[in-house]
Amino acid sequence: MPFGDSFNKLIKDNLSNSDLNVDFIASEIAMSRASLYNKMQSLLGVGVSDYINKFRIDKVLTSFRVRG
Repeated sequence: MPFGDSFNKLIKDNLSNSDLNVDFIASEIAMSRASLYNKMQSLLGVGVSDYINKFRIDKVLTSFRVRG
């Protein structure tokens, strides 16, 4: 599974986890925080925390569209 797919699955599977943060993700995918940050910057041009927040916002917006 490509990095992006496994990364998104990890976030999706743990959205309700209050411990979902950079340290949690780095630990789960066995990367240092710095390596994870650098990989995200090179692939998407955004930091991990910003990506998690955007993922959460997109999920909420999607649920509003489905309900509305």
